[in-house]
Amino acid sequence: MIFDEVITGFGRLGASFACERFDVTPDILTCAKGLTNATIPMGGVVVSNEIYDTVIQNAAQEIELFHGYTYSGHPVACAAALATLDLYKEEGLFQRAAD
Repeated sequence: MIFDEVITGFGRLGASFACERFDVTPDILTCAKGLTNATIPMGGVVVSNEIYDTVIQNAAQEIELFHGYTYSGHPVACAAALATLDLYKEEGLFQRAAD
């Protein structure tokens, strides 16, 4: 099961992600805009251990889900994500959305 949390993630439903709100454990979870408060593009994909292990076991070389794109792990996007996550916590925004 795949949860596309680009719109529903990061507290919009009163939980970190919609899958938590509905007590579902997806195999794949995608996220984006809310990760950096849409200040700079950044997205992520989270996969279950089962999918991760399958990919690694069947890879030609053992590479950790290689994704070497030009802006992968860009320091400005990472800084924006860390600041956004701190703000969510400091302001209690997930709980405020739940209330």
